Amino acid sequence: MKKLCVIILLVLSSVLYAQEQTITGTLYNERGLPLIGATVLIDGTSIGVISDFDGNFTIKVPAPAAKKSLKITTLGYKMKIVAIGAKRQFKISLEPDAEALDEVVVVGYGTVKKSDLTGSVSSIKAEDITKTGAIGIEQALAGRASGVVVSQGSGAPGSGASIKIRGISSLNGSDPLYIIDGTPMDNTSAGSLSGQDQASAAISPLSMLNPADIESIEVLKDASSTAIYGSRGANGVVLITTKGGKEGKGVITVDHDFSILEIPNFIDLLDANQYTILNEEAYVNAGEPIRNQVRLDSANLGLLQTSDWQKTIIRAGTSSNTNVNFSGGNKDLRYLISTNVLDAKGIVEKTDYKRIGNRVNLDANISDKIKVGTRISYTHVTSNQRAISTGSNNLRGASSAISRALRSAPTSNLDADSEDEGVDLWTPILAINANDFNNLLTQYSGSLFFDYSFNKALSFKTNLTHQARNIAQRYYQYNILPNDVAEGGRAKTGDSRFTRSTITNTLNYRKRFGKHNLNVLLGESLEFTEMESVYVSNYGFANDLLTYYAPGSATFYDPDRVTYSDNRLSSFFGRINYNYKGKYLLTLTGRFDGSSKFAANNKWAFFPAAALAYKINEESFMKEIDAISELKLRLSYGVSGNQAIQPYQSLDQYGSGQTGFGNGSGGEMLSTIYFATQLPNKDLTWETTAQFDAGLDYSLFDNRITGSFEYYRKISEDILFANNRIPSQSGFSTYTQNYGSLETNGFEMSVNAHAISTVDFTWTIGANLSTGKTKVRDMAADYVLSGWDPGYISGGTQRLIIGEEIGSFYGYKQSGIAQFEDFVEFQGLTKEQQITKYNAAPNDAYTFVNDFKGGVPRNASVARPGEQLYEDLNNDGVLNENDRKVIGTAQPDLTFGINNSFKYKNLDISFFVDSQIGRDIANIQNLDLLRFSSRQGLALAMERWTPENPSTTYPRVDLANGSFSPLFSDRVVEDASFVRLQNITLGYSFPKSVTAKLNINNLRVFGSISNVYTWTNYTGYHPDVSLNGSAATSMGHDNGGYPLARTIRMGVSVKF
Repeated sequence: MKKLCVIILLVLSSVLYAQEQTITGTLYNERGLPLIGATVLIDGTSIGVISDFDGNFTIKVPAPAAKKSLKITTLGYKMKIVAIGAKRQFKISLEPDAEALDEVVVVGYGTVKKSDLTGSVSSIKAEDITKTGAIGIEQALAGRASGVVVSQGSGAPGSGASIKIRGISSLNGSDPLYIIDGTPMDNTSAGSLSGQDQASAAISPLSMLNPADIESIEVLKDASSTAIYGSRGANGVVLITTKGGKEGKGVITVDHDFSILEIPNFIDLLDANQYTILNEEAYVNAGEPIRNQVRLDSANLGLLQTSDWQKTIIRAGTSSNTNVNFSGGNKDLRYLISTNVLDAKGIVEKTDYKRIGNRVNLDANISDKIKVGTRISYTHVTSNQRAISTGSNNLRGASSAISRALRSAPTSNLDADSEDEGVDLWTPILAINANDFNNLLTQYSGSLFFDYSFNKALSFKTNLTHQARNIAQRYYQYNILPNDVAEGGRAKTGDSRFTRSTITNTLNYRKRFGKHNLNVLLGESLEFTEMESVYVSNYGFANDLLTYYAPGSATFYDPDRVTYSDNRLSSFFGRINYNYKGKYLLTLTGRFDGSSKFAANNKWAFFPAAALAYKINEESFMKEIDAISELKLRLSYGVSGNQAIQPYQSLDQYGSGQTGFGNGSGGEMLSTIYFATQLPNKDLTWETTAQFDAGLDYSLFDNRITGSFEYYRKISEDILFANNRIPSQSGFSTYTQNYGSLETNGFEMSVNAHAISTVDFTWTIGANLSTGKTKVRDMAADYVLSGWDPGYISGGTQRLIIGEEIGSFYGYKQSGIAQFEDFVEFQGLTKEQQITKYNAAPNDAYTFVNDFKGGVPRNASVARPGEQLYEDLNNDGVLNENDRKVIGTAQPDLTFGINNSFKYKNLDISFFVDSQIGRDIANIQNLDLLRFSSRQGLALAMERWTPENPSTTYPRVDLANGSFSPLFSDRVVEDASFVRLQNITLGYSFPKSVTAKLNINNLRVFGSISNVYTWTNYTGYHPDVSLNGSAATSMGHDNGGYPLARTIRMGVSVKF
């Protein structure tokens, strides 16, 4: 029996041995160094292992092992397949994959290998843009690149965002230049129809670009990269490349997603019970009797019903987005045709955005020497908006519905008290229904290029582009508002067109001379821009039946406005890239621009730049350091410019009007007169921005970790001031001239890592961090008024001050709350006696104790316990303009973004975090919500000062507070620092075994949440807000604009 068992075991062992063989080996790179973390698979199976720290691997191969092969893959190296045969131990060397290592980066008028890049460029992948589900690309850029700060003015579908690259280079707008497939795109939103509208309400032209069509985005940041764009490069350049067809069998891709939009958070306001308690208390503190004791008793018991006006106008929105594209081709012709249909309904009632877009991208090789191609897109957008991102002035009834929802009383049957609005029963719902904004936008963008190669070294390219945008705006206010503000129906219409055409010719020479590699680009460009608009306004209609379609039936007419402007830009530019031994890199760039915007003395300007790079890793002493794959030092310096003025702003301008002439005894007749409206400035010249940049690029552990460190310094000179005040004897109040200087210093870093890479599981992580603030170096005066000025804040909310940051809030600094012990009359009294004395006459004023240094009240009449005190900077005992100072800054101290992506077999998950730290916002709505009067306010107003609970943070409530113009102080300047979990995406790609049965190539389903959660102390809807869009002189304001929605998205992608 024992012999039988032994025989059976021997047979089983031999069978098992025949079924499985152990293969071992070591993997090396081209330098003979071990490859860590490479994947070794049995070709055609999912059986695999990962090489260890010494490059060793051990894998068990099923029989027959001799007929199988090993498949080796790793980042940055070419895949290799090795037949096993009779061998059981291997030494395998992998070749570097030049294409993988030398990622191509798009730069101005060309491309360059990333390893040969001498400038500062951040690249953003298309998949990172589409994950957010954003309608436009601006919002999707937040946190994706170092040195890029994004502020969202409005959450309305299709609204734009403000993007600043490396601080502020101009006071006349710091948005970057956008280049889409070689076409310089105008991103100027249409002007407002209503004087109430803020810049944040405008629809962004970039929202007309379908994010799904984008292949890549490059952000050019330093002068070496942007100088090739000369007078338009000072604010940075965003290069957008759309997808094109690729050689191979034709592919049909269908993507569809459906989203639900919701508001992440409501502003915490007083409920009806709290409101009633504070309202009655405010009257009592003003020396008035309680008005309704029964109602107050009910409020103390929590019995009153609350009208939550925010929830009456904010709903769950939806979005349906479908993309279909056809692509393919061969070596002679490649094509991509795409269509996008988007239907988005915003989270505020009756707001929507609908987009239909089509794109055709063609590339053809006519011969070995001739290539041609075209990029054509057409987009049609309709958008219905309401009075949301508007001002708070009710004179013409266009008051923001959000503002009304925040300020209206929460008690049922009442939403506005007479002191606040002068009208009753004007609900936020009525504000939405009464004001109807309709927009129709169409945009055509096309380019055609011709590329001729004389030989392998020399080629010529000409590129023709054209952009045409037409906007039709319609506004009607229905005659349903209270009589105090109703105008009997008001109609406004605006029609505008914008066209820009360019022709660009370039000559490119590439040649290698032994160890020398030379690339020379020479070019010239002509650009023609034309704008025209017509605005009509009428009011006083018999009824609302025909709205703006019957302007002739109006009783009153505002003067029509017709505007026209054009400008020309002529340019000559060049760039030299020199590479010696693949170790030393030099880039010289220059552009000579001539603009029709400037007067004869300064029409032309030259913008040069130079950059050096040194690949330290190519030195022989670095070859022995296994951990370092690449180490490159970069230095650059250059000048770019800004023609940040409107056409004709350097010339004489004239206006016209009518005035009556006669002898005063009757018979006067109106005569047309013409008069000068602007003084000319023949010396008006370009703004220039000089920038120094020092960077270190690195790559570690066979390119598993890559990143960079950068320091930059920017100085902008000859800042264009359009509103310099001049003596009135000149007949004018302001004058446009160059005067002033700005400075920005900053640091940036980025890192990307393939943290884990196994057969079944991968984890990649990317992070970026940046600092950079812009200060005023010089101006014509010590300070210039700026910021938000509603008419009752003297000089506005901000000032430009030499030595201070742009966006510095200027106001009063709170110093605490007056307490009993601060007054002579309450000295020596017990707590109970103090309370009794105060309650006997809560409206009386008292005398501060001698040498009191705790601050001053707004005036002597309110010197009493519980009142707000302010710093008395000049110690004169009176609060006045001399006591205002810098109380906050709108620019962030630090921004960062973190992106993580995980993949386990066919399942993928990613999450993205972005943040801005050290940023302040003037929360303008809190001038009312923290007024501590008889009006609606934030719920934290319940923490006010009372004699029984003497707060040291918030003052007492008082009816009189509503009769004073609110003081602009640090009470409304809030810390708007935030960390936001911006996006979580979960996806599943079905295996080939499933897709083959369905006769499709790929099938992926996914779900994502954007704007998931924000950690912040800010009391508004969202902290990265900018009421006035990209205006540098009024950044960092919030006034209850359209909230930014949380988006919950489900989608499917099918490829045939």
